[in-house]
Amino acid sequence: MRNTIDKIKNWNPENETVHKLLGLINEYRVYVNFEHTFYGVTQFKLEELIDLSDLPSSGKYLHELIIDKFSDYPMWTIDSKGDCLVGDACDEVQNISEILKHYQ
Repeated sequence: MRNTIDKIKNWNPENETVHKLLGLINEYRVYVNFEHTFYGVTQFKLEELIDLSDLPSSGKYLHELIIDKFSDYPMWTIDSKGDCLVGDACDEVQNISEILKHYQ
C-alpha cells in the first residue's frame, strides 16, 4: 500500500486525471477497510498520512481564484482538464464548469 500512497503524493495534475487520483484514493480506502474487516488490523486513514488540502492543482487554473473562491464548497484539487476532486469525503469528480454555473 506504500506504493499507492506514494502515487497519491506524487500525482501530477498537469498530466494525470482527477479520475486516476480518485481511483488511487479508493484503492487505499478499500485496502484499509478489508484489513480491518477480515483481520482486525487498524490501518492509518488516508487523511492521517496525506494532507489532502495540499494536493497540487493544475497551473491552468489559478488556485486562489477558483479553489479558494469556493472555500465553502469542498474542492480538493483540479486537473488540467478542469475536473475537480470534490466532496466532504474527497470522493466525487465534478468539472469546474459545473461548479462555476452553481455559483453564478
